[in-house]
Amino acid sequence: MKRVIIVGGGISGMASGIYAQKAGYESVVLEKNAVPGGECTGWDRDGCHIDGCIHWLTGTKKDTELYKLWCEVGALDNVEILHLDYFYSYDFDGRIIYFYNDYNKLRKELLSVSPEDEKVIDEFIAACKKIRSIEMPVNKPMDMMGTIEMMKLGMKMMSGGMAMQKYSKITCGKFAEQFKSPILKRIFKSMLPENYSVSSLMFSYSTIASGNGGIPAGGSKAMALRMAERYKALGGNMRLNSEVSEIVISNGRAVGVRLSSGETINGDFIISACDANITLSKLLKGKYTDKRLEPCYDNLKENPIQSNVLAAFSVEGDVSDIPYSFVFSSKLYEVMGSTQDSVSMRVYSYDKSLVRNGKTTITSFVSQSPEQFDAWKSLYDDKDAYNREKMRIADELMTRITERFPQFNGRIKLLDVVTPVTYEKYCGAFKGSWMAFMSTPNSTAVQNHDGRIEGIENFQLSGQWIYSPGGLPCALITGKFAIQRAEECLRCAPSRSQGA
Repeated sequence: MKRVIIVGGGISGMASGIYAQKAGYESVVLEKNAVPGGECTGWDRDGCHIDGCIHWLTGTKKDTELYKLWCEVGALDNVEILHLDYFYSYDFDGRIIYFYNDYNKLRKELLSVSPEDEKVIDEFIAACKKIRSIEMPVNKPMDMMGTIEMMKLGMKMMSGGMAMQKYSKITCGKFAEQFKSPILKRIFKSMLPENYSVSSLMFSYSTIASGNGGIPAGGSKAMALRMAERYKALGGNMRLNSEVSEIVISNGRAVGVRLSSGETINGDFIISACDANITLSKLLKGKYTDKRLEPCYDNLKENPIQSNVLAAFSVEGDVSDIPYSFVFSSKLYEVMGSTQDSVSMRVYSYDKSLVRNGKTTITSFVSQSPEQFDAWKSLYDDKDAYNREKMRIADELMTRITERFPQFNGRIKLLDVVTPVTYEKYCGAFKGSWMAFMSTPNSTAVQNHDGRIEGIENFQLSGQWIYSPGGLPCALITGKFAIQRAEECLRCAPSRSQGA
């Protein structure tokens, strides 16, 4: 039986493992951490649970192919999907404004703020309605599709594709400047960094508004563990605490991996489902280049990545009257060289399974750039200074949250603080990024990488870095695609037992 070795036990790695088992291969998933899931994770502190990933999940609408795929890998099979009423809520003028997940309610809400902005409001909603027709192909990679399949896909997504093409050339900042209302300008500028393409915002919002961006009950870690159980139930071999230090190449062919422990595992096909930069720079020892990914890494201004500082708090008692996704103005504070004038909060009261011991978890997050990651990385060399800075930021956030919600005084407690270095340390994430390359008008980000690296046979990349727009759905899809390409490669190849 031919063996597929998969490096990384995140969503993409587990998907590859599941489809490898379904295809009749022997497979092993090697994960460096003690739990699977990668960045789709959560953790417990002081009797509370901190969800570290999903704010919405593309592919939760039951009549979509992506939903069927999530169920097939065990992620959403028989799982309750939570649908929230609004995308975000904002308090920039003393009044809470809701960005509703219903087009009519959103239009009415925004017009109540600024009726003179009717034209721009209607333009945004009309574009989102067109873009919602876009669905990522999940049955097979586009490079493996026939002419008729490609034509059907193109016809299905024509109007959405045209809208995406138009708005990918317009930044969030430029689009926001069209509003006459300073409040609406600020709301639209706060959703994403101003240099990002507004099409990214439109795609995210249209996904949720169409009912295809719900939240799996139980959170991110529970979803990842369901996938791990599905993989093991199919006979897969999940090896935790097994860090890969090198992919072994012999005569231009991937033949196995070497673990940090020194153990070597031989295989017929190798899939690297970890961070693409880690694969190229560390696991392949920088000996191979990729002309599609390198321009993105070399120009992070036009292909930006995002990380964040995340502070998690617990609040005793009922907080169901607090908006669950909330951004409010605050007095100024500093985070790694950048001045902030607002606080973002995520209140997990909407998922009762995450409200534990009478306490609700609240997370507050501040976006961080690659330059700020570098500053955090430098500070990390002095652990005391690093921890002091984490605590200072947490205190700044807690002070502002209790000023906005004085009823939290005496009830709120710090649980944990995560920095971009945390994402790198535990997830091997390039500069602490939790998403792949984001889109700007001058972006060169990879739209549909085939996962092959020139000069290596029997090898495949998978994961969000090779499939736009990144995130968990792209990790899932590329995990499946990697096995389809492995099947094509191994169909006529001799196995290890035949002297390969």
